[in-house]
Amino acid sequence: MEHFMTEKTKGLVARLTALRQNCDEQHVTKDFADFITRISAHTEKPFSFNNLLLAFAETNGKATELHSLRTWNNLGKRVRKGSKGVKILLPRVWRKLNEDGTETNIRYYSVGYLFDIKDVEAAPVKAA
Repeated sequence: MEHFMTEKTKGLVARLTALRQNCDEQHVTKDFADFITRISAHTEKPFSFNNLLLAFAETNGKATELHSLRTWNNLGKRVRKGSKGVKILLPRVWRKLNEDGTETNIRYYSVGYLFDIKDVEAAPVKAA
């Protein structure tokens, strides 16, 4: 299986690699453990360890509830204009059709953004 990464993704992977080298997985700090507990309490689908580590580093462990823009909108909230999202890695698969008719799966990552609850407000009520 082939792998493909954009320059933006390569930068985020490099940052993640540096974070992981500084993080002894056998010794997780209490702050990081508290962060995982806080974030996990509000998500139906758990984040990967790598994305938790990226979010912890980018928010200095201060985030309380992280969701994508689409999820916030589905919850009836709107992300404030100008809010800065927390970068995470989203796994993707591209199915490439070969000349002989077979498919090759190419795995890659794209950069996604999550927003903390402090960056959202209630959606405006539409007039009837």
